[in-house]
Amino acid sequence: MRLKLGVVSSFPNPVCGISRHTENLCNYLQRDFDLLMLQNLPYLKKWDGRLAWQSNRWLEKNLDVDVLWIQYEQGLQIPLEELSQFTEIPRVVTMHQVFEGENHVKADYAVVHFPELSDGNRIRYIPHGCRDLRFRISKEDAREMIGLPLNRTIIVSPGRLETRRQLHELLPILVRHRDIEFYFVGAIPNTNFWQFKRYIRVLESQAPENVHFVAGYPVPQFLLDLYCQAADYLMWTNVPTHYSVSGAAQAAFEFNKLALTPVGVRLFNYLTDENSFKFYSLNHLDGLLSELHNDPVRRARLAEDFERYKFPRVAKLYKELFEEAYGE
Repeated sequence: MRLKLGVVSSFPNPVCGISRHTENLCNYLQRDFDLLMLQNLPYLKKWDGRLAWQSNRWLEKNLDVDVLWIQYEQGLQIPLEELSQFTEIPRVVTMHQVFEGENHVKADYAVVHFPELSDGNRIRYIPHGCRDLRFRISKEDAREMIGLPLNRTIIVSPGRLETRRQLHELLPILVRHRDIEFYFVGAIPNTNFWQFKRYIRVLESQAPENVHFVAGYPVPQFLLDLYCQAADYLMWTNVPTHYSVSGAAQAAFEFNKLALTPVGVRLFNYLTDENSFKFYSLNHLDGLLSELHNDPVRRARLAEDFERYKFPRVAKLYKELFEEAYGE
C-alpha cells in the first residue's frame, strides 16, 4: 500500500533553504509515497516583511493523509499548535533549528541534523542531505560563464548575507590578502529586508577591490552553483547560532571544494580538520589565508564523506521513519 504523505514546508514559496531541502527530498520520496503538498495555503505578509502562515478552514476539515511531515524553523511561522490538533495522524517534524533535550513540538518524531541531539527514540538523527549532482563543469568553464578571472585564487562564501557572518570584521583582514578574490554570494534575508539591503550597500562601499558581494532575493540556485564551481575554496565565518546544518554548507561536499569554517559552530560540524580547514578566530583565519594549499588527502576524505550524505540515502532514512510512524 502506498501511503499518503502530507508535506508542510515553504516549498515552493517563499524560496529559501528549507524550500530547496523539501524539493530535493520529495524528488525521491515521490517514488514511494503519494505526496500532498499542504503548504500551498494563503500566506500573509507581516508588518516586518516576513511571510507568515494564514490559517484557513480547508486545512482543518480536509486533511486526508496517512503521515504528516512538517519542516520547522521559527522564521517560517508554521503553526505547530494548529497542526498538533491532528492527533490521529502520525506527525514527523524536521527541526531546522538546534534544540537541546526533549521533543517540545508535539510530534510523534522529531528529526535533527546532529547525532549528539538524538535520543535514538523520539528524536532521530538524519543528515541534512547533499545533491547527487550528475552535471558538473570545470572550474575554468564556470569562471568563463560568469566572468571571473581565470588566473586568480578565488574564495567563495555562499549563504544568506547576514550580520552573523561577521562581514564588517572580515574586511580589514581580507584587504591584507589582495592576491585572493573573495565573493560573498547569497540572499538578502526576508527579515528586515530593507535594513539588510542598506547593510550590504555599506559593506560594498567599504570593501577593498578584491572583495565582491553578489546579493539576490534570493540568488538562483544555478548561479550559486556556478560560483561554487568557479571557486578554489569555500569559506564561512558564521558565529554560533541556533540554526541547523545549512544547505549552503553542503556545497563543499557537492562540488568537492575544501572549505574554511570556524571551530565550535555546530552549523559546520560535518566539516572537520580531516576534510576541510578549521579556524579558531578571525585572526587564525588570517594566518590560514596566507598558507592555503590544495590538500589531496583532505579532498579525498571530503569525497568519501559525501557518499554518506547524498539525498537518495537520506530519503531512504525518511521513508523508514515514516513507515515506522504509520505502523505505530
